[in-house]
Amino acid sequence: MEFVPAYDPQMVLDHMEINLRRDLPEVKVCHPHSHKMSVAGGAPSLSNTKDQLDGYICAINGSLNHLYDNGIEAQACGILDPHVGITPVKGVHYYVCSIARPEVFDALKDEHVVMWHSSGPPGAEEVLKKHRKDYLMIGGGTTMGLRWINLGYIMGFRDFHLHGLDSSYRDGETHAYKDHERIQRMTVNGWETSPNFLKQVSDFSGVMQRFAEPDVDPINIKLYGTGLMQDSHAQYCVR
Repeated sequence: MEFVPAYDPQMVLDHMEINLRRDLPEVKVCHPHSHKMSVAGGAPSLSNTKDQLDGYICAINGSLNHLYDNGIEAQACGILDPHVGITPVKGVHYYVCSIARPEVFDALKDEHVVMWHSSGPPGAEEVLKKHRKDYLMIGGGTTMGLRWINLGYIMGFRDFHLHGLDSSYRDGETHAYKDHERIQRMTVNGWETSPNFLKQVSDFSGVMQRFAEPDVDPINIKLYGTGLMQDSHAQYCVR
């Protein structure tokens, strides 16, 4: 089974055309610093490792409310998915991709919002060129959990602690909280997963290869929890 993008490319460009007209700050390159970024993805093992989140805690849209329901305050929330809506949480800094639904930006009009731009969607750079003289496109994989690494690097972070990025199910559940069911299921190395989750595993390899290149500052990466991702990249795991 092959990974299939979960969005209509024209819809993404339509979102960008609307969102790029907004007067919002955008992500800029910051000087490196020594602060830790803890990323909270939404996979099942987050339930086991969430108490180890510390430093600058960065959620994804789905994990943010789960953390708050468990008494954990995130400082930031990243949004990449062009389908999702949002219920704002006061005091959180939102880093929202320009491909997100315009309704997301509308819902966050009273919150601290920083816009960023994703590499990958066909035609996205052409749309950016129409609206921006200078722009920065951030890559790093198909999920917000992985994009936080590149986004955090631009923000000056070099120390990353990744939670809830399992790329596999546990007892049939895709997330640490209720989420939509995925239709395609498969078993890889003893873990139940899906093509989209499997893509995250290979994307992580690509991210780490990029950070191993000599023109890039070295980073520290630690993976927490158990799952297909952790088994596939055991050298980065906290045991």
